[in-house]
Amino acid sequence: MSETITGGIAAGAVAACAAAVGIVVGLGYGVYCGLTWLSEQAQREAERLEKELAIPLPTHVTASEARRELAERFEMLKKHVSQSPLLAPQSDAIARVLALRASPLASFLTDAGLKKISAEPLDDNVFQDVLKQASQNLAFANAKHVAQSIVDVAADEGFIHQRANQVRKGKQTVVLADANGRALVADVYASEDGAKINLNLTGFGDVSCHVVMERLLNGLAKKDIRLENIHHRSHYRREGVTQSAQEYSHGSEKTRQSVVKAKEPPATVELRRRQHLISTRTKKTT
Repeated sequence: MSETITGGIAAGAVAACAAAVGIVVGLGYGVYCGLTWLSEQAQREAERLEKELAIPLPTHVTASEARRELAERFEMLKKHVSQSPLLAPQSDAIARVLALRASPLASFLTDAGLKKISAEPLDDNVFQDVLKQASQNLAFANAKHVAQSIVDVAADEGFIHQRANQVRKGKQTVVLADANGRALVADVYASEDGAKINLNLTGFGDVSCHVVMERLLNGLAKKDIRLENIHHRSHYRREGVTQSAQEYSHGSEKTRQSVVKAKEPPATVELRRRQHLISTRTKKTT
């Protein structure tokens, strides 16, 4: 039997996603400290306003959720900034920076993005370009964290032999096998709406695949991976139902057959040929 999870959307904790790509969360939140276009007095006023509002940072968020939340906070912050005589002349630019400081996207800015923010007050078009790159970085980091979490959880269930780990056209496919030849085939797609995942357990001779899949999902939840929209599917085909699982199963079968043929010595092949000829002649005589 095989058990499949398809259509899942996974989002990890922001700090874990950042760690997956070597980022320390918090560095990006010091965004406006080096702004050359904002006076020290204006910076202190912006800091005062930020402390007064005390906007909380989300622990889990997808890139698209972060973009929507930042846009909403920009509108709210613009109203507060406009009420300060010191900040009002540059209310749009300062509100954008404050909104970014209160967003996980700040930790995923590129060096080029940071330089643009520091050099001059950004208009909305340039700011959106900066956010787009940060969103893509967050989406990539989330997918990498989710993929590694799947590998870690699978190891706890005995799937410790990595048969494949490749990235092709934005999809990372990981194949992990256990000592009994059963396999977990996982596809992870980077997306700004959350990493899209397919999980396929193959090679099971009974319904135990259902239990194993539940333990895998529980393991991901314990790793603080938020899962949504998952669809369960069971099938009696041992080779699995997702395209990646079938490709792996067919590839494994071809490899097994080629190994068997390679181990068969030439003398044995010749003996089989003669036996076949003798058998054919005997049938004709009869």
